[in-house]
Amino acid sequence: MRRLTGVAGAAWWVAFALACVLNLYGLYAPSEPGPDLTFAYADKVAHFATFASVAFTGAMVGVPVRWLAGILALHAVSSEIVQGTLMAHREGDPFDVLADLAGVTAGLALAAAGRHFAVRKDRAAGEDLSARDGGDARTTAPDAGS
Repeated sequence: MRRLTGVAGAAWWVAFALACVLNLYGLYAPSEPGPDLTFAYADKVAHFATFASVAFTGAMVGVPVRWLAGILALHAVSSEIVQGTLMAHREGDPFDVLADLAGVTAGLALAAAGRHFAVRKDRAAGEDLSARDGGDARTTAPDAGS
């Protein structure tokens, strides 16, 4: 995978850091953060979204996917254990773990699809250059004798 550099790379790192902070805040705030949402399973949607955003942005900045998936899976389980045992105003929920893992899977799949299309776009651009240069992308000096 191509490393992101410059402003785009910095922006992805900022997005990854913000996703991590929001994920940690959502999981470990003394009470459930945010407004009281009235629709069913709003908590599951939040779990899915925060874990998907960490997985997606982490993969986009180049964190090795196996490490990222493993750490996020471990974090999904351990965060619910912490909520259920150490946090008086929170409860651990095994269905939150399922939402977390579904979010990790979706985020990594989205990042893989994005990288796949970026590679195809780069290859297509390279083929266009090759065709424009007469089939040879290398630059050659003109013959001195002609």
